[in-house]
Amino acid sequence: MKNYSIILASGTGSRYGSTLPKQFIRIEGKTILEHTIEVFEQTKEIDEIIVVITPEYRYLAEDILKKSNFKKITKLLNGGETRKDSSFIGISSIHDEEANVIIHDCARPFVTQKIITDCIEALNKYDAIDVAIPSSDTIMEVENNIIVNIPDRKNLKRAQTPQCFKLSLIKKAHELSKGDSNFTDDCGLILKYNLSRVAIVEGSIDNIKITYPNDIFMAEKLLQDKKSEEKNRIKTMKRVITYGTFDVLHYGHINLLKRAKELGDYLIVVLSSDEFNMLKNKKSYYTYEQRKMILEACRYVDLVIPENNWEQKIDDVKTYKADIFVMGDDWKGKFDFLKDYCEVVYLPRTPDVSSTQTKEYLKNN
Repeated sequence: MKNYSIILASGTGSRYGSTLPKQFIRIEGKTILEHTIEVFEQTKEIDEIIVVITPEYRYLAEDILKKSNFKKITKLLNGGETRKDSSFIGISSIHDEEANVIIHDCARPFVTQKIITDCIEALNKYDAIDVAIPSSDTIMEVENNIIVNIPDRKNLKRAQTPQCFKLSLIKKAHELSKGDSNFTDDCGLILKYNLSRVAIVEGSIDNIKITYPNDIFMAEKLLQDKKSEEKNRIKTMKRVITYGTFDVLHYGHINLLKRAKELGDYLIVVLSSDEFNMLKNKKSYYTYEQRKMILEACRYVDLVIPENNWEQKIDDVKTYKADIFVMGDDWKGKFDFLKDYCEVVYLPRTPDVSSTQTKEYLKNN
């Protein structure tokens, strides 16, 4: 089942008080629109991104997105008069019989890949998901400027986005709500028509919504902190590198990649190019680009680069600052020369499976 992200960027930013909608305001060299899309672009589980934009600024959005070179954006749609209208426009553009739909406000550029992944995993159990964090403040219910109730704070949460749904469910909710423009919340529609329970995924205090000009200062500080944390993380992360042809990917390959990734934080796969295979008198069932695409879709793989000759391993270990070199134990001892540069680990192969056996079976059956 495909995972579609709908980025709602069609607001006019009336509360922000700028002539330019806030999604086009730049923070640290990028627009808020780019920062937000980037998180979904980098989340492996997201298959397609649909952007719903303010119609008057469509050409500006097209120019920004073209320069940003995002690969997962498949639609840029004109938004409606209300948030509800824009949400329905995005939902209606998906024609799958069923899918997972992740709806996110563009003005929340600090959503994390973990939040998105947690939402998608939660959709395996529930049909509707909201993201929320505990309320740190006491909330008061007021009528005519008089407090009439103070709910127990432990039962209150602050809603964020994304909000996530099975496609058929959220389509039904919007169909039932035609003509009702009071709702600004997709989960609210689910609850109004009693269509499903709405489960909660834990959000983040940093997943702020940029609404007012002062929010930009907080956003800039969060981005600076994020960059600093990323630099520190990169410095301390343990990199693992492995090599192979990875033709006709099978569970043995996946098991090897999984165990390799468990040895560190970042897994680099050096994949035999078609030209290198020819030098080895070896022919793959799939081309290099096809094999690369398959590997990049694997959750354990962080980077795929080509192997063009036998001699590049030392340079690769140095260039990519690899801490651990991993190969199957059928190569045991043959790469010990790399021990001068990194740790060398030979992992046991998964028994009773190989690419040769798989291709032979496919050929004969």
